[in-house]
Amino acid sequence: MNSDFRPVKMGNMDFRIGIIGIVGCICAVSFLPAPAAGQETVAEKDHPWARFQPGAWRKVRIVTEALDEAGDVVGSSVTESSSYLIDVSETSYALEIDTSVEVAGKRLPSKLQLEELDLPADLGLAGEDSDYKLVGTATYAIDDKRIPCEVFEKQDDTPDGNRVTKIYYAANFSPRIVKQEQITTGANGDAPLDELTESIVAIDMPYRLSSGIVPTWQTKRQRKGPKGSTVAIEIHSSTIPGGLVAQSTKELDAAGRVLRRSTLELIDYGLESERALQRRRVFRSRRNR
Repeated sequence: MNSDFRPVKMGNMDFRIGIIGIVGCICAVSFLPAPAAGQETVAEKDHPWARFQPGAWRKVRIVTEALDEAGDVVGSSVTESSSYLIDVSETSYALEIDTSVEVAGKRLPSKLQLEELDLPADLGLAGEDSDYKLVGTATYAIDDKRIPCEVFEKQDDTPDGNRVTKIYYAANFSPRIVKQEQITTGANGDAPLDELTESIVAIDMPYRLSSGIVPTWQTKRQRKGPKGSTVAIEIHSSTIPGGLVAQSTKELDAAGRVLRRSTLELIDYGLESERALQRRRVFRSRRNR
C-alpha cells in the first residue's frame, strides 16, 4: 500500500494531506497475513469489497483540520475520493482510487491510484502455514450479547523490539473478527513502544443513508505511543461497497492536546460502474502479459 503524501506548512505545524490520510478509510484494515498457497481465504460475504462484484463503487468526503496550542484551527483540507472495484480473485482485489484535495480554498491536482490488495486469510488462522497460533478462548461482550471467541496470537521480531498481535475470532458471528490487539515492546521488554487496539463497540445500529436506513456496527480504533495517540470511531455496513459509512478521528500529543481531527462521510455509492468495468479489462490484460 502506497503512502504518498504532500506536507503543507500551515502556521507552526506540518499539515499532512493526501493518500496517507485516507488509506485507512479506503481499504480494509487488518493485521492478518496474506493467504498462503492453497489456504482458504476470507469468505466473500465477510470482506467489505470482495463481497461485491467488479463495478461497485463509492465516493467519500474527508474534512481535516489542524489545531494550534490554543485549540484554534490553523489549517484545513477537504478530500474527495472515489473508489472503484475493478477486479476480485480468490486471493486479492483491485481498486482504482481517484482523489482530489482542496487546501485553503485551492484545489490541488487530482491523484489516480491503482491498488491491488491481498485478501486476509482469516479462515486460515490455525492452518499449517499460518504464523498465528491458537492460544485460548474468550467471551467478548457487545451490548447484551456474549460472543464466544477463539484467540489467536502471533509474535514478530522487529527492529524496534518484539511485536505481539492477538486476534479475537468468532466463527459464528459477523463480522467474525471482533477485536484485534497489537503491542510492540523494546528489546529489553521495556514499556510498550506502540499499542494498537481495534474492537467492535456496538452492533445492529440504524444509520440513515440516501437509500434509506441500513443496519450498521461501530468500531473503536486506538493507537498509543510515546509521542501521542490516535482515536477513531467508525460506522460500518455490509450493504455499502468498502463497508465504511462514517468515521471521526482525532490525533493527540503526549499531553492529550488535540493536534488534528477529521471526519469522513459517505457521499454516494453504487453496484455498477461502466468506468470500473472498462478499467477491469485494461487491468486484466496488463496482468496477463
